[in-house]
Amino acid sequence: MERQKQTQQGQGQQGIGQATSIQQQGQQGFESGQQGQQTFGSGQQGQQTSGLGQQTSIGTGQQQQGQQFDANQYPSQQGQTLGRQQNQPHQQGQHQHASSQQEQTPQRSAAQQGQLHQGQAQTQQHRGQQQQGQQGRGKARCGVIGTGEEGAALIRTLTKNGYQVKMTHEKGVEDLTSLANETGAKPVEMREVVNDVDFVFLCIPMKAIKDLPKEIFDRCHRDVVIVDCCNYYPSRDGSIPRLEEGIAESVWVKNHIGHDVVKAFNAILAKALEESGCPKGSEDRIAIPISGDDANARRKVAALIDDLGFDAYEVPGGLEESWKQQPGSPGYCTNLDVKHLQMAVTKVKREDLPKARDEAFEKMRSSGKELDWKSLVKMLREVYVSKHPDAQEALGGSAPAVATS
Repeated sequence: MERQKQTQQGQGQQGIGQATSIQQQGQQGFESGQQGQQTFGSGQQGQQTSGLGQQTSIGTGQQQQGQQFDANQYPSQQGQTLGRQQNQPHQQGQHQHASSQQEQTPQRSAAQQGQLHQGQAQTQQHRGQQQQGQQGRGKARCGVIGTGEEGAALIRTLTKNGYQVKMTHEKGVEDLTSLANETGAKPVEMREVVNDVDFVFLCIPMKAIKDLPKEIFDRCHRDVVIVDCCNYYPSRDGSIPRLEEGIAESVWVKNHIGHDVVKAFNAILAKALEESGCPKGSEDRIAIPISGDDANARRKVAALIDDLGFDAYEVPGGLEESWKQQPGSPGYCTNLDVKHLQMAVTKVKREDLPKARDEAFEKMRSSGKELDWKSLVKMLREVYVSKHPDAQEALGGSAPAVATS
């Protein structure tokens, strides 16, 4: 009996020694994790513990500086591994081994908890940085010049749909704080709005085009699409001789800035743009006309329009024919679907545009603050029916009702 008791006591002491050895391995691994030396997934006891606090690429197991491994999973798995290893000598040993393990556990647990809290904080910070960097991931980066009613509506619509947006106007960035807080768009100086973007939108009065510094467009990458959203109203912009002579507005813009453009987003009211987008295939989905000479650029703009909740209708004939979507056209701000928009721009006569434009503008200016955008659309349809008899079918009883979405 005495010999058996000594044997059991020896086994217990052996278990204590094994537990102490494992504790030392865990402490070494913890210190290695603090030094940034990780051997993730090696299967060795000391190497498993070295992952605590390590910066690693989430989900890949590859070491990358600046990224924190998910501290909610790996440390808990490590703790379970250590516990299983230490339970084996405990089952073989006596009560003395259990007491020794209880003395060691608080020290090990405190170290793990401290590292866990630190890892969780770093992981939370990293995830926040990831979310910032992933805003608009997979979508185009946009620069918007002009933050008036139309420009602000476009900014709201783009950011609402997950696009990264930089914005500017001729006054600089000082008074853009409110719109930035509302939308998340980034105010930048004029020279910066064309950098690192896929689209640049011109949302300014036509008279302001000539004030844009040409050199900012020289900085554009060749793949950047310049979208002309501008409209010419002589009563607002003053007389521009070349436009009065009949040159298409977007051709004049292209010649002035020295960069090809696509005409789009000029023929929809600001509030209609913000409120009328709907899923593809929806009944009476509003169509937005686009014109341009570069087929690839037109495709990019059409895809963007579709993603924002509208159909795109490409006006045949390139930029020279973009006059068909200018103010005064029956396709201008009348919220037609693709079928009726095509009918409208096919029937329009160029010589009828100025009178229709001026009459509609006067009515919009006199009653625009009293009418909501749906009433404005109805009013424009009425004006254009009277000025474009050939487009009556497109704008009359067969035309879709004004969108109410």
